[in-house]
Amino acid sequence: MTIGHLGLIMLFLRSGILPWLRRSMPAVGRMALTNYLSHSLAALMFFVLLGYIGTLQRHQLYYFVGAVWLFQLVASPIWLRHFHYGLVEWLWRSLTYGKAQSFRKDVPPSAQQPEPVAA
Repeated sequence: MTIGHLGLIMLFLRSGILPWLRRSMPAVGRMALTNYLSHSLAALMFFVLLGYIGTLQRHQLYYFVGAVWLFQLVASPIWLRHFHYGLVEWLWRSLTYGKAQSFRKDVPPSAQQPEPVAA
């Protein structure tokens, strides 16, 4: 069944229908960790803080998931037009390399990290 689902996804990607969706999916993938954590945070706020935990039927949960997915499909490409990475991906890279990585696309790398002044 999984191979069938993958086959349908591949046919969709090659078909040319819904080009905006096909362009948005790679952006969501580039921000996968940020999107995962933001989806979890949205669910926490909706279900725990607003008190909807245990009150919705299974079919009603699809509306919430669909809304979050639609938001991410729209917001991720917009974010990546202005920034190199998602927020959490940038933090992860910066911690991995031990220094702040280039974040904004419109700022030259030399302007983001000031050179140390020699004494």
